[in-house]
Amino acid sequence: MRTEFGQHFKWILAGLALIFIIGAIWSFGGAPSGRNPLSRKSDDVVATVNGQNITRSEMEVAWEQRVALLKNQGLQSTLDYANAKAMVFQQLVQSRLMLDFAQQKGVDISNREVNAERDKAIGDYLRQQRRMVLGKISTEEEKLDPRQDPDFKDELAKNGMSLSQLINNAETFVPESDVKVRVAEIGLQNMLKRKVGNVSDADVTNSYNVYKLWQIVVFKNGMPADQLKTRVDKIETEAKKGVDFSSLVDKYSIDKSTKSKPVDYSYGMLAPQVWDIVTKMKQGDISSPIDTDQAVYIVKLDGVTPKLPAKFDNKAKDQRRQMIEQMKMMSAAADLDKQIREKMDVKVIDPELAGYWYMAQAQQAQMSNPAEYKKQIDRAASEFKKAISKEPNNDYATAELAMILKDQGKNKEASHLLYQLLDGPNSKGGGSNLRITLGDLMLAQGKTDEALQQYAKASDSAVSQPEVHQMLQAKYTQMKRPDLAAKEKAWLDDYNVKKQQWDARNKQGSTATTTVPVKPAAPKPGG
Repeated sequence: MRTEFGQHFKWILAGLALIFIIGAIWSFGGAPSGRNPLSRKSDDVVATVNGQNITRSEMEVAWEQRVALLKNQGLQSTLDYANAKAMVFQQLVQSRLMLDFAQQKGVDISNREVNAERDKAIGDYLRQQRRMVLGKISTEEEKLDPRQDPDFKDELAKNGMSLSQLINNAETFVPESDVKVRVAEIGLQNMLKRKVGNVSDADVTNSYNVYKLWQIVVFKNGMPADQLKTRVDKIETEAKKGVDFSSLVDKYSIDKSTKSKPVDYSYGMLAPQVWDIVTKMKQGDISSPIDTDQAVYIVKLDGVTPKLPAKFDNKAKDQRRQMIEQMKMMSAAADLDKQIREKMDVKVIDPELAGYWYMAQAQQAQMSNPAEYKKQIDRAASEFKKAISKEPNNDYATAELAMILKDQGKNKEASHLLYQLLDGPNSKGGGSNLRITLGDLMLAQGKTDEALQQYAKASDSAVSQPEVHQMLQAKYTQMKRPDLAAKEKAWLDDYNVKKQQWDARNKQGSTATTTVPVKPAAPKPGG
């Protein structure tokens, strides 16, 4: 028996289908950016990845599709759009790297495999839409291909839609290029599973052992490879000569937790590479250098204590086995990513995209290599400046550059850029997060009135963002403005009441709706 559950979603489905059909053409509402995607040749090469080109048209198509989804979610912030665009570019680069590596490893990315995976993806999409339209269906009906389901076709027709229309939507959002990447991912995952192999009973039992270790930890921290090797070789030589290992730990290990006495380690507390070697050592053994992403380890096994749980039945063993498999897969995936990156040759020609690329490299180096982080973030700033000089209305590059300058303590430069972006004569940028950032910069410069103006605009543009109003309430309290804090609290109280009513009605399955409180949107697009 069909239910009426799907009736609640028919107009949502119709709206989504319309977006899918229209795509993200730039006249569709317009994302908050001043760039004209047709201002340059669509066949321009914006980047090369291991010798493979990424063209401007390819980037624009991927970005336009993302814009449609973001706008449907109500995203307004220029900075959030810029970050999303950076992610789209990173995904294109990663896709190229993935495909290149998979082909090197012999993964089958034939037309037969791609077509089969694409057909499966389209079928999954249609199943999801069928659930929205028809509601709960039986197990037998779930097995039926939606393309062959007459009830599904009839219900779509009642709402002015057709199955062929939905299939076209799915094909648009499941392009062959994306499916190729998916096939490559599946092939590499299967390769990793074969590499990891089966988890033996001994692996399960050993995972409950507690290993008492002396550890010498030499963190890499961007140290040149030859310098790192020289240091590690010296430590290994002294260890093999029989020098007291505890004295070597005190002398060479940077990790304070490994000094003075041996430390107990159980499963999950050691890097997988270290754990795998330790479990094969005997008491008193000293390992060769063990290389991980962050450091090189030399360890001495002081003792092993078995600590099996009181209840060690088949269920407990299977759960433990599954956990070990997942950990091994994560470790193997990290190794795979390292291999891909070691052979990575990326050249980014477009300055805006180059800015995103160097930002990503900086973020990866931020924790482990401060010098490399500064180098990459300076490169990103330089590229964003180039992008703005070529296209002064490039709001995305302006937003990203302003945030970099703020983090570098260049508050006046950052403020100037944000004013241009948010309140300039031809500004199209916006977003509560940027308004609050500009307010904070004004406050840091002692310009309290201007800061309050920006906070007020942030509040006005946060039409359905309670977290923004919570932040503003805290700021006003700190600034000793209880009147303004009270207004934000009143907004939040009203929002929470309406949200509770909304949730209660949805829980009851009612079609009636309650409007969630919103403030009027700022007059400028995205503001």
